[in-house]
Amino acid sequence: MHTSTEDRPSQPRSATSVSERNACLAALSPAAFSLLKPHLSRTTVPGGTVLWATELNESNTYFPMSGLISVVYSMANGDSVEVANVSREGAAGTIFDSGRSARGVVQFAGSFITIGSHQLLDLAQRNAEIGQLLSACQGWLLAQSQQFAACTALHSAEKRLCRWLYQCIQKMEIDTLYATQEQIAALLGLRRTTVTLVARSLLAEGVIEYGRGRIRVSDLAKLRHAACECCDSLGRESWPAARLIEQQSMILDE
Repeated sequence: MHTSTEDRPSQPRSATSVSERNACLAALSPAAFSLLKPHLSRTTVPGGTVLWATELNESNTYFPMSGLISVVYSMANGDSVEVANVSREGAAGTIFDSGRSARGVVQFAGSFITIGSHQLLDLAQRNAEIGQLLSACQGWLLAQSQQFAACTALHSAEKRLCRWLYQCIQKMEIDTLYATQEQIAALLGLRRTTVTLVARSLLAEGVIEYGRGRIRVSDLAKLRHAACECCDSLGRESWPAARLIEQQSMILDE
């Protein structure tokens, strides 16, 4: 991955200014985060950037503070489908894909905290809390890939599209996405015409507004109602930060 010096904001002034913008890092104790802090760097990455792939010699882990990373698998014919995505609720990178069979693509531009995966693994071996963070993030990616597989096989195109929109909005804590219908169709393994028909229906029902690659959610409650049950299985209580907080509470109660 390459970003120009102009694309990189100044380094955060404190640990808090970094960690509070990624829920996973925010869930760490000050002691655990202090071990990570010297090895963290911050960068801004444009949409469409490939963070890791089989042909790239990259070995980093990314903690989004904004934006969203799609984990995609590609077929021999060039088609690809999203099997997981991560924003402020977690982390992604080659550390979770030892076979390097997936690609990590910045779906929506944003700011990311990065650390070398080998360095992160070393710290995880030295600190149980950082080890729990890695386990929680890996479990989250696996849970998504399993749920997405079931969703693709069993749910309608409309419910899947609404699920994807709802999750992106929820994870990034925004109400507007900049994505084309072609982009969404490719991620969900749908035809562009199918996405167009669903978008028109949602527009007519007052759920979204869209035009020129911009989608604004007008009624989040209606969007959630139109989405499939996968939103419940992949809700906030399943996010890595929630698991970390629960584990720490259990330790304190012992």
